This record gives sequence, C-alpha cells and structure tokens, in this order.
Amino acid sequence: MASFGNFRSNLVLWLGIVVLAAILALMGVEVVVSQQDSKDQITTNFAARGEASAEFISTFISQQAQKEGASAKRFLSGRRGLSAEFARTVVRFGSGAAVLLDGDGRLLAVAPNDPSIIGQRIAPKYPHLRAAERGHVAVSGVVSSAAKGEPVIGIAIPYATPRGRRVFSVAYQASGTVLASFINHTSVLKGHKVLLVDSSGNVIADSSRSGAATLAKSSPALAEAVAKAPQGSVTIGSKASTYLARAVPGTPWRLIVAVPDDELFASIGGATEWLPWVTLVLIALLGASALVLLARSRAAHARARELTTQLALAARTDPLTSLPNRRALDEQVIRALAYARRHGIQLSALMIDLDNFKQINDS
Repeated sequence: MASFGNFRSNLVLWLGIVVLAAILALMGVEVVVSQQDSKDQITTNFAARGEASAEFISTFISQQAQKEGASAKRFLSGRRGLSAEFARTVVRFGSGAAVLLDGDGRLLAVAPNDPSIIGQRIAPKYPHLRAAERGHVAVSGVVSSAAKGEPVIGIAIPYATPRGRRVFSVAYQASGTVLASFINHTSVLKGHKVLLVDSSGNVIADSSRSGAATLAKSSPALAEAVAKAPQGSVTIGSKASTYLARAVPGTPWRLIVAVPDDELFASIGGATEWLPWVTLVLIALLGASALVLLARSRAAHARARELTTQLALAARTDPLTSLPNRRALDEQVIRALAYARRHGIQLSALMIDLDNFKQINDS
C-alpha cells in the first residue's frame, strides 16, 4: 500500500510536472507566435512609413512643379527683357541652374549664363526635356547641368505663351534642397540608412553623407538586394538588416530605407529567453510591448491620416496663395446646385476677382 501510495504520489507529481511543462511550452509557443506577429506588425509599420515618405517626396515635387509653372507663365511668356526676368525667376527658386526653351526646343536662356550655347537644341541629351517638349511635366534623374556640367536634378514644365509653347526647367543640387533635410531627419535610429536614388542608381540624397555617387558604391550589398526584390533582408557590414525600396510617384526616383534588425525589433527582443523562469515578468513585458506596438500603430495611422489630409488640402488649394482652387470652387458649386434643386429654390452666384489674378490665370 505504501508502494502504491508512493507510486500515486510520484504519478501526481510527474503529471503535475508534465502539465506545468505543457503550460510553459504552450505559453512559450504563444509568446513566439506573438513575437512573430509583433515583428510582422513592426515590419508592416516600417513599410507604411516608407510609403508615406515616398508620397511626401512626390507631393513636394508636385508642388514645386506647380510653382515653376505659375512663375514661368507670369514672368517668362514675353520676349522683351526676357533675360533679366529669367535670371530673377531662377533666383526666386534658390537655384543657380536653369534653362528656357522655345517651341522648337532651342535655348532662349540658360543659367549660369553662357551665350555660346544660346539657340542650340539641348533636349535630345535630356529625357525630361524631351518629355516636356511633348507637353508633359517631367522630373529628371541625376544629370549634368547644361552650362557647367555639374550633377543636378531637374523639373521641366511646358507652358503655353502667345508665341507658342515654351519649356522652363530649374535644376537643383539635391544636397541643398528640402529633400536632403527630409532624408537626414528620417534617419532617427542607429544604423538607419536612407537614400534617394534615380532609375540608374545615382544617389540624389544619402543620410549617411558618404559622398558616394551611386547606390552600388554607397552600399554594394543593399544595391544587390534592391535589384532582386523591393523589400526583404540584407546583411550590411556585419549586421542583419531589413530594407525596403519604394518608387516616388511622378518621378524616376526610388526611396530606399534600411535598418539593422536589432534596432528595428529592439522593443520585442529577448522575451523567449525569460519565459521558463519569470513568466509573470514575461507577461508584463508582452503587455508593455503590445502598448508600444499599439502606440506605434496609432502614430503610423495618425501620420497616414495627416498625410491624407495634407494631400486633400493640396488638391483643393492654390500652392502659391493657399486659397481654394478651381477644384474646390467646382465642388462648392455642385453642392450648392444640389441643395437648390432639392429644396426647389433659386440659386445666384457672384464671383469677384479681388486681386485681378484671373487675368494671370487666363493668360
């Protein structure tokens, strides 16, 4: 009976150990799964941030193109005093390089000034100028400026004048633009690498400020990985990293971001090692991680909503005056007409051009 009692006690003890081990194992599996889910969520947020950054750059370039077009129509549509107006217009954009082409693609003006090339057709050397000659707003990759041959990026704007179509293109050194500042401030984690490159892999902006002219020279491993897939894992130096590459809409550019995994997933590291010994601490850590992830998710969604609001506002306002544009007016008119029809009332509208800007728009 004593042996049976000992056997029964041992059996209960072993069953208890097995049950406890099973509970710990299940909790461990749950933690591993939860940790993987957390990694997936962080990776998703990482990708969303890349998308939002690419959209921001696209919006900035679009607004810059609109400003160029408005200035060109206002100041560069005539012939008298064209050289002086051209020089002043280029200075307004904080650039030292630009070209103005006539309807036949010949140079009317160039900055820095070089009389020896006035009248020449330079568009065949520049894809973005050829596209603008065909009537399309175009953004270049890294090209050599017409006057000095310095590496620049250009935004070419076609516009109509009483003397036919003209093309105005301002060239910018990326290191001195808002883009470079944005790229530098995007790099907030240790080892965080952010680059803006053109379709040929030429570097427009680089958070590491390495001075490398191409992605392949800046980071050969990253260049090879991006060529194979737009998102994934890569070893940079001796560190495993997660990277993504996103096209910038409306440009021939790509935004490339790479972050070491130990920095990207720092908030959830080491949890599985503590599980067998400090379950309660593990649960607390998981709860804290969940709160961190929730906060990051909310921040990402808030940023996405903010960008959506900014884009919606940009679509309905004039970039020069910040006043409602034609699209906003059309929407207001449609709503007013619908309200009048629904209630059977008459509708009258009075439009007053307070600043005589309609004359500029009509020209």
